[in-house]
Amino acid sequence: MVQAKYKAFEWADVRYAYTQTLSRPNFTELSPYANTDLYGNYISAGNPRLQPTQAYNHDLMITFHSNDVGLLSVGGFYKTISNFSFFTQYTLLPDSDKVPLPFDSYEKWAGLGGVHSQSTISTFYNNPYNAYLKGVETDFQTRLWYLPEPFNGIVLNVNYTHIWSNTQYPVPILVTTTIGRGKFSYAIKDSSRAGRLIYQPDDILNASFGYDYKGFSGRISFLYQGAMISGIGSRVVREGEQLQPDNYTHDYFRMDASVRQKLPLEGLQLFVDVNNINQRADISAIQSMGGFTSEQFYGLTADVGLRYSF
Repeated sequence: MVQAKYKAFEWADVRYAYTQTLSRPNFTELSPYANTDLYGNYISAGNPRLQPTQAYNHDLMITFHSNDVGLLSVGGFYKTISNFSFFTQYTLLPDSDKVPLPFDSYEKWAGLGGVHSQSTISTFYNNPYNAYLKGVETDFQTRLWYLPEPFNGIVLNVNYTHIWSNTQYPVPILVTTTIGRGKFSYAIKDSSRAGRLIYQPDDILNASFGYDYKGFSGRISFLYQGAMISGIGSRVVREGEQLQPDNYTHDYFRMDASVRQKLPLEGLQLFVDVNNINQRADISAIQSMGGFTSEQFYGLTADVGLRYSF
């Protein structure tokens, strides 16, 4: 990491940062396991060959701060991400040894219920193409202390980010050629398609509205996250076949609230936290479907308690 700061005025500064980061796959993705059905048609496997994801980040931020304005930051960023991994599914076609696999060759796994050249495998894969992200971010934090009572206890906090992301996803195409009666030759033709980076929404918004008065503090917060790709379609297709569509999540919006009240005993505090007030569900879907593939309901939850600090 390299950081630089230039203080242009007493109330404004400019900051730049260049960072390199690593993100290692989790144990489930790396574990050398394989599960298969009785006939070897469907395989689920880890991939011990996965490499860490590397990110190269440039961030530029201009910050304004004063007692009246509060804190206002506006900035932009550019990121290059290599070796990012994702979950995918494809068929072990006759020439699949030319396609990266989590194991040396499917013949070595023949004992797993008879794995064969038409088995469908679900596993994790390092993308050979880089992903590129650029975006803008703004953050505003203030307390309206200069207003007359009771408005001088109002607290505002808004953070918004818009992101543009793009990458290529490999699509090896199986080309079949007839070389004789009942005899065929197979070849893999390299191809790719463009798409957004997996698990990357275009828009993220966090906002909160609060009120502070003596020992009382209350906040209601809002979270919005745009739709994002959550699963990449099949990587190997036969010539002329249509690609399996990607999975994606729907837009997500949630409201939470929290209240704190100091009690007469020094260090003792009453708290109430309410999550998912609007009872929003997590919804996943496939691009070609108008409906959804899964929906998870967490409902509204609340915590009430006493906290003592010393």
